Amino acid sequence: MHPLLLAISAALMVLLLMGWLSYRLFYKPNKYLRQLGNPVILDNPRAPGDIATGAPPPSTVVTFLQGVGTRLPSSEQESATLRATLIRAGFRSENAILVFSGIRLISTVVLGVASLLMVAKLHSNNMPMRVALLAFGIMAGWILPKFFLEKKVKKRQEILKLSLPDMLDMLVV
Repeated sequence: MHPLLLAISAALMVLLLMGWLSYRLFYKPNKYLRQLGNPVILDNPRAPGDIATGAPPPSTVVTFLQGVGTRLPSSEQESATLRATLIRAGFRSENAILVFSGIRLISTVVLGVASLLMVAKLHSNNMPMRVALLAFGIMAGWILPKFFLEKKVKKRQEILKLSLPDMLDMLVV
């Protein structure tokens, strides 16, 4: 490979990366629309799901996750804390705890199997490293859904905080 071609490719990649980062960090597209939040009045007041209740029908994925979530035992205190967190994130369904538990259990199994496959491909005979890698995969599968839920809560709280002045103006009017 020609060294000049390699240098030009590397410079172009760095230029593209810097352009993307500066766009995301400094330009802030749709900043004002995010501050206003979602529209309160919609053209179609009914949801596209069930006409009588306005709730969308549960999909097969949700039904499967509920079935998996019922297999995970939890205490009353843990369920109450999780329900409060899910409500703060905007998930008010009665089955939200079961779906979240199903997601958590499936992600733990998937990342555990992925780390087990990585341990099998590891050429080192270092047993503590293998056990640590397997434990890390399982722990990551258990912790990541909660992490994403916390991020969703923070994002929703920010949206509510930014749309509060508009709501107060509407109440005054």
